Amino acid sequence: MKYLLEHEERTLLKTLRDSKSAIRDLTIFELVLHTGLRVQEVRLLNVADIFNGMVIRDHLVVRAETAKRCKAREVFLNSHISKVLKSFIAFKRAKGESMEPQAPLIVSKKAGRVGQRTLQDMAEKWFERAGLTNAKGVARFSFHSLRHTFAMKLRRRGVSLERVQKLLGHASLQATGIYLEPSREDLIDALQNLAA
Repeated sequence: MKYLLEHEERTLLKTLRDSKSAIRDLTIFELVLHTGLRVQEVRLLNVADIFNGMVIRDHLVVRAETAKRCKAREVFLNSHISKVLKSFIAFKRAKGESMEPQAPLIVSKKAGRVGQRTLQDMAEKWFERAGLTNAKGVARFSFHSLRHTFAMKLRRRGVSLERVQKLLGHASLQATGIYLEPSREDLIDALQNLAA
């Protein structure tokens, strides 16, 4: 399981913010980092899933037809991601993108619904631009790493495994159990505590 450490996440988001043409991509990254959505769930979001025509909703519903195992769930939106989505809606309006309820929230360059492979390639491109690469210059992370990052941030902040399970939409605690595995940083911190 690969996830970004806090300094890697900051580097990634700074790289995106420094690019004037990355508003859509920055919104996607922030959305996953604050909700834990899967790539398929992101690409199948409609405008109405986050925006009622007047305001950003306080939660979105991952519809059964877009969810893994066809299980609908509520995904709550914190104040930060609500502001990001409000700005994104203004950006979409300024670009003349459709604001119809069933229109895709995230569109491709051809104005259709963005593809899964496109999102995965986009994520790898930004990881590489941010220098989050291996010795060969290949991205060390994938789109799914953002979901793992969301879950690990919750665990590091003391959120119970049961709550992480619900927030991720896992069917069982067993699937969420991977987030109990101590990270390299956890092990180093544990050893440093002996020196104190």
